[in-house]
Amino acid sequence: MVGSAGQQRVPRSFFDEFLVANFDPDEQSTLAKILDTLDTAIHETEAIIAKLKAVKQGLLHDLLTRGIDANGELRPPQAEAPHLYKTSRVGLIPKTWELRGVLDVAPEDRQSILTGPFGADLGQSDFRPEGVPVLRIGNVQSGFIDWSDTQYVTQHKANSLAKYLIQEGDLLFARQGATTGRNALADARADGAVINYHIIRVAVDKARCHPSYLYAVFNSDNTKSQVDQVKGRGTREGINSAQIAALSFALPQPEEQLEAVKRMASIDESIRSESALRANLLLQKISLMDDLLTGRVRVTPLLEAAE
Repeated sequence: MVGSAGQQRVPRSFFDEFLVANFDPDEQSTLAKILDTLDTAIHETEAIIAKLKAVKQGLLHDLLTRGIDANGELRPPQAEAPHLYKTSRVGLIPKTWELRGVLDVAPEDRQSILTGPFGADLGQSDFRPEGVPVLRIGNVQSGFIDWSDTQYVTQHKANSLAKYLIQEGDLLFARQGATTGRNALADARADGAVINYHIIRVAVDKARCHPSYLYAVFNSDNTKSQVDQVKGRGTREGINSAQIAALSFALPQPEEQLEAVKRMASIDESIRSESALRANLLLQKISLMDDLLTGRVRVTPLLEAAE
């Protein structure tokens, strides 16, 4: 590509030398129909994914504000059954729920809210090509852990930072910058990894607060609003352990939490399944385009069969 004044253009000589396979009109039409069929399937799958994501948002709102009654049904809205709700600091909540903070459901054997070690305890000189993974702010994305740029420390170093080790089910917060409040739930792969100074780790007593339920709560509009109000009050935009401890949320009984988590997991699995189908269709399209448009695979047998 060449050009002037910041604009790029394709030189005419490129088209003079650009070669394409020459198919007769009938074969071109069949090629187009095959690719159009795949495009239609891809677009339909994308529509399904978009619809599922919209359904998920509505379901999350209902689960976190109305919850599930003893019959396994969503409670009716407050407008239809005001006697089932009570006023709280975070708005109307079901009467059987309690207003809680992270420290109210802290585990007995671990510090509930913990900021990663300072630079003097964990610096660039400690990193190695392999060993125990260290999760930094870039690894904590919205809803997942990105392992593509991971640094490591020796097992000996990790042992010296034992209190900063992650356990499956911990909630990891990005604590500074534009990513403030971004969080992910630690999965089995993250179990045993170390956090650095830019991450706050939140642990709970799983018998009283299901980690996946807490993750959904911390990503609800209500909690996000609380985070937005407290972050950036210092000289640098960020959130600290005390501010996370001050966050309030409505918590149902463990049995109701578990049922809500099951329903969240079910729709997440549907989204993953449709996303995998879309990815597979895209790969098929790329492969077919490479085979058919180069003439490596011909559609002539299809035309002969049609005739």
